[in-house]
Amino acid sequence: THQPKPYREAIEYTVKQLGLTVDDVVMVGDHQIDYDSAKNSRCRFIGVAT
Repeated sequence: THQPKPYREAIEYTVKQLGLTVDDVVMVGDHQIDYDSAKNSRCRFIGVAT
């Protein structure tokens, strides 16, 4: 995909390649852009402090 975070295309593409749906996935990240990416793709998110 040509769209960087926080666009949803990269997450949706990766999830599809794994044979999953966003309902099967939890994204873990340590930045606001990670949260925004998860939110845009309707994926659950766990934020961690680094």
